[in-house]
Amino acid sequence: MISLDYTVILQMINFVIIFFLSKKMILEPVMRTIDKRDRKIALLSDDAKTFEDELEKNKRDYEKRIDDVKNDLLSHRNSAIVKAEKEANAEINRVKDNLDKKMQEFKDELTLQYEEAKTGIEKDIDMLSEDVLHVLLGGMKWEGSKNR
Repeated sequence: MISLDYTVILQMINFVIIFFLSKKMILEPVMRTIDKRDRKIALLSDDAKTFEDELEKNKRDYEKRIDDVKNDLLSHRNSAIVKAEKEANAEINRVKDNLDKKMQEFKDELTLQYEEAKTGIEKDIDMLSEDVLHVLLGGMKWEGSKNR
């Protein structure tokens, strides 16, 4: 059988003293450190959530600005295309008008040269026919080349 003597009581007192000392010297500092870390983790988690929310907002703002810039560029590009088409059409019309004018001038010059050549040929035909008529009717020597 087990005897209960004063050593058991001393061991119990020793156990209680060691328990309280351990609690004060080991357990409470460890628990404080764990609590500090938990608070720090919670704070960092909140900061990370705030940062994540801000990042998402900035991303949406950035995407909106990118879309606005794209739309502006498309608008400027389309207006530049329209402007270039108008300028090209105006230049084409100017060149066509200039070409039509030059063609008309060329036609007028050609008609004038034709008329001059026709008049010259008709004069030559008249002179040659007179010379032929003189030679045939008059028996005279042909001197048509002197009359010209």
